[in-house]
Amino acid sequence: MIQITPPGLPARAVYSQPYDTLHLHIPNMLLMECFEWSHGKWPRDGVALRDPLHARDALLQKLGTTLTSIDDLPNGRLFADFLSLAIITHLLGLYGEVSPSRTRRTIALSKWRLKRAVEFIEAHLDTPVALADLAGAAGLSSMHFAAQFRAATGIRPHEYLLRRRIARAQTMLATTDMPIVELALTVGFSSQAHFTVVFKRLSGLTPLRWRRVHFVRS
Repeated sequence: MIQITPPGLPARAVYSQPYDTLHLHIPNMLLMECFEWSHGKWPRDGVALRDPLHARDALLQKLGTTLTSIDDLPNGRLFADFLSLAIITHLLGLYGEVSPSRTRRTIALSKWRLKRAVEFIEAHLDTPVALADLAGAAGLSSMHFAAQFRAATGIRPHEYLLRRRIARAQTMLATTDMPIVELALTVGFSSQAHFTVVFKRLSGLTPLRWRRVHFVRS
């Protein structure tokens, strides 16, 4: 069940049996930025979300459940940012007071902003990167950056980051004999298992098999 409580108002619930409860707290500024992106205008009088009166929302449940399960995943911060934006956009679309504009077109990220974001990614392939970090490097809010980056490149920032990490890993696999577990950590993954899953999805081979095919002996 979903309940939306406006800022400053108390919420009270009586449970007749055990429940799992997930509280999502949305900063007002982030809510307004998402509103501007989805509606095409800045909300002069703030953003209003109506309470669906304890309605069921299967998509929100899945997004929330996924959000609580990514603490230990590599790139978890960036993934959490995207899930948060998806949750807010979903809430605005269903429970916002104004329907989103159907004619709104997302402008692609300008070349200089894209250059800054790409340079930031290249400099931080071995460390956790959050969407807010990339947006800050480009001088935009997280919501505007995510949409404009995808319009410019055709993929989400998170996917672009993964592809660049795998590209660096391929170079290292072909030119060094570094153990794969150590290599995975070097390109920003917290475990060899997750590195292997992503590597195979993007290259079609496991890291070990890819190295056997592409290794360049000196």
